[in-house]
This record gives sequence, structure tokens and C-alpha cells, in this order.
Amino acid sequence: MRCLITGSVWVGGSKNLGATKNGCWFTLRNGLHREASLQNEWNARGESAFEYEVLEKFDPETHPLEIDALLKADKQRWVERLQARPLL
Repeated sequence: MRCLITGSVWVGGSKNLGATKNGCWFTLRNGLHREASLQNEWNARGESAFEYEVLEKFDPETHPLEIDALLKADKQRWVERLQARPLL
């Protein structure tokens, strides 16, 4: 998630990108997102100030048992690279 006005970035990881985006937008629209900093910025700037960007996708051949560890490692790498806040 990125606020286009302030440049603030939040990074998460998911096995289901579509469901994650829908869930994120739903909770933000209803004031229920668990990440207070994201919710506060959303409330202040409005939905049109945000974009949901997929930073990376795994190769379809990735073994299912490797995915959780890869998601965790890649999330941390992107948080550091973008100086972002982590999402659960």
C-alpha cells in the first residue's frame, strides 16, 4: 500500500493477492484496519490517495511448503528496501 500524497508505504505478504486487496480496502473503508498508521492516513487522505501495488510474485513452480518462509523473508526485504511499515 502506498499513499500517493505523503509517500508512506506499508508492505505485507499474501498467498492470495486479490483477497488481500479486497480485505484491506474493506477494512480501511470501514475504519477497521489493524495497522493504525495506515488507517489514520487513509482517514486523513481518502481512498483516492492510495494504491495497492504487487511488488513480487513467486514462480508457479515454487514448492508450497516453501511459500510461508519466502513470504516472510521477502516482506522483510521490501520493508527495508522501501523504508516501509510492515503489515500483518
